[in-house]
Amino acid sequence: MGARSHRTIQTQGAAIRITESGSGEPACVFLHYWGGSGRTWDDVIDRIDGRVRCVAVDQRGWGDSIATDGRYDLAAMADDVQGVTLALGLQRYVLVGHSMCGKVAQIVAARRPASLLGLVLVAPAPPTPMPVLEAQRGAMLASYGSREGVPQALMVLAGSPLTEDSRERVIEDTLRGAPRAKREWTERGMIEDVSSGLDAIIIPTIIVIGDRDRVEHESALRQAFGRFVPHASFRSHRPDARRFEPCFARVTQFSGTGDGAVGDVSRGLCRHQAVARPQGHPFSGSLRHGLTAGGAVGRSRRKIMKRW
Repeated sequence: MGARSHRTIQTQGAAIRITESGSGEPACVFLHYWGGSGRTWDDVIDRIDGRVRCVAVDQRGWGDSIATDGRYDLAAMADDVQGVTLALGLQRYVLVGHSMCGKVAQIVAARRPASLLGLVLVAPAPPTPMPVLEAQRGAMLASYGSREGVPQALMVLAGSPLTEDSRERVIEDTLRGAPRAKREWTERGMIEDVSSGLDAIIIPTIIVIGDRDRVEHESALRQAFGRFVPHASFRSHRPDARRFEPCFARVTQFSGTGDGAVGDVSRGLCRHQAVARPQGHPFSGSLRHGLTAGGAVGRSRRKIMKRW
């Protein structure tokens, strides 16, 4: 594992904690799922091994980041992402957005910042409202509210048992989340329509999914994104803890110079679906929640919500 540094960046309305490693550009800016933090990406960043500059963000209300203005909505998180990239002086970067923050990354991309070269959306929330009933969203929120509730959520969403260390990280990250940050996603973010302006996205976009995911399977995501980002390509992978299943996605055009750094990141993301979840990441079978680990099998939304 390469050397990492931490700092807090003041954006408009938040104090955002980031973790940095590597050097050079294009950089990769990693955005975590609902319930995670920047360290969600530790295992992925470890395997990139310094070949790319990596910036992992604690979104406002998660990890060590604080919303000083009391806002936790998707637009505010997108503002923070842009504030971080500006404060870091990034001239070329790729956003890697996971689940909830896949939606945040879509908002950023629709604004067309000049320095954004491409998107890697990992099990992203779709741009249109998710068809989840209010009572079911309430049950999801309740499961994130106690040490007893988080393992119950893991029983529903984890495709395979977690190690004790990973389990504890998940519980810690989830419970540390600001109550209003948790509520914002289930009460508004999940059902918010952010599709307006997505047709302006012309940068290369990759959507990474697990081929056994039954929560947001590939056909559903193709339909959701096909209307607004029709040029997006999909990378689907079967989980198998015993072997690497590399994805040789060619996204070097992100840099416009043939630079292979971003391709390495995309390959790393896809490859590690087969061997590791992001550090402390629970939702190994879920399209909404990320990178698949060995033996992970997604469940249908209906079955998940019944269990919740």
